[in-house]
Amino acid sequence: SATESFDFTNSFKYITRYLKASNFAAGDFEAVMAGPDENYEDVFDQYGTAGFLYNAPEAAAANMKAAGISLLQTANEHSGDFGIDGVKSTLSYLDEAGIKSVGTAKSSNDKRYTMVSVSSLKIGYVAYTNDLNVELDDADAYGINTLDYYDESKIEQMCNDVRAARRDG
Repeated sequence: SATESFDFTNSFKYITRYLKASNFAAGDFEAVMAGPDENYEDVFDQYGTAGFLYNAPEAAAANMKAAGISLLQTANEHSGDFGIDGVKSTLSYLDEAGIKSVGTAKSSNDKRYTMVSVSSLKIGYVAYTNDLNVELDDADAYGINTLDYYDESKIEQMCNDVRAARRDG
C-alpha cells in the first residue's frame, strides 16, 4: 500500500517453470486492464471485482509474460466490463508486454482470429464468448467476439473466422 503498486510474480511461482519450458503457452484472461477506477480513493479498491466488474492492474500483463504466457484468449463474460475503452486498454497492455491475444479487437478492421507460428507449426486461434456481463453499444460491438446466446448469424461468423484462419495458413 505504501507504493500503490502491484506485483503478481508470486501468483505464478508454481507454474512458471512449466510455462517457460514450453514452446508456447496459451491461456484465458478473465478480466480487463482498464486502469484504476477513479470512483475509489484507495488503490486496492480501484482494481478487483467491485460490482462483479473484473479489472486487473496493468502490472499483470508484464507478470504473465515473465511467467511464460504467450497468448491470451480475451473473449469472456467480463470483456465488456469497462466498455470499449477497457477492451482497447487491455489489448494495449498485452501488446506492450509481448503477449498475443484473440477474441477482442481495437478496431472493426482487425482480424477476428490470431495466427501464431510455433516451431514449424502454424496455429490459428479463434475465440468467442456466449454472453457478456456488460454489453457494448452496437457501434462498439466489433470489440468482442460474442455468440449472443448462440445466435445463428454469430455462429456463422465464427465458422467464417475459422475458414479465414484456415485460408491464412
